Amino acid sequence: MLPNEIDIALNNSGEIYLAPDGDLATVSGRDLVRQRLVSALRLFLGEWYLNEDDGVPYYQQIFVNAPRSNILEAILRRQIMASSDVLSIDSFSMTIDRRLRAVHVDFTVQSTVGPVQVAEEF
Repeated sequence: MLPNEIDIALNNSGEIYLAPDGDLATVSGRDLVRQRLVSALRLFLGEWYLNEDDGVPYYQQIFVNAPRSNILEAILRRQIMASSDVLSIDSFSMTIDRRLRAVHVDFTVQSTVGPVQVAEEF
């Protein structure tokens, strides 16, 4: 990540966030790394037409009848480490809600701009 790199801010739903004055809000630094990580983990395999090999295989290996937690954890860790901003994963915990077919992840990474903590449900 470049020191002065910025991007358009996204809200919790992944939509463009507008500041209270109606202008586009931006993110940088640790917030930008966090936003990139959440976006990468929300990307379904094959969803992005410019690179159909990118994304998490939710339909293929996660939203199945009996997902294997060790495979799921490996997939999510690989997606996190694929970010050019991430140097290492300091902590990682995951909870699978089989009834809701959701996974909650809570992790901290060491990034090019310092530690970044993410807690999300997918």
